[in-house]
Amino acid sequence: MNFLPQTKLDIIIYLALFLVLLNILFVFSNYYKNRLTGTSFFEAIHHCLAKGDYKKALAICKKLHKKRPHDPNVLLMTAVTYFRAGKKQESKKIFEKLVLKDPSFKTEADKYLNTLNDKT
Repeated sequence: MNFLPQTKLDIIIYLALFLVLLNILFVFSNYYKNRLTGTSFFEAIHHCLAKGDYKKALAICKKLHKKRPHDPNVLLMTAVTYFRAGKKQESKKIFEKLVLKDPSFKTEADKYLNTLNDKT
C-alpha cells in the first residue's frame, strides 16, 4: 500500500487536509494558551470596565483570583477594578498587598495610591 501521492489531485487533497489540520491545531493552541494565561479573563474585565459594569468586572476578578491566587497581574487588575468602581479602601489595600508581594509593581501602584491619597 503506497501512501505517497500518485497524481496532482492527490497532492492537492493532501495539501488541503494538511492546511485544515494546521488550522485546527492553531485554533486549539490559541484556546489553551488563553486559558493558561488568563488572557480571555483580562479581556472580559477590560470590556466590563469600558462599559462601566464594575460589578461584573469584580466578579470576574474574583473568579480569576481563585484560579491564579499568586499572580500579581491579577492583583493589579483587581485593584484597578476597585479603583474604577470608586471603592477606595478596597483598592488601596490590594495595591499595598501587591507592592509587598511584588515590588516591581511599585511604580504602577504608586500612581493609583497617590491619586487615592489626594482624594481622601
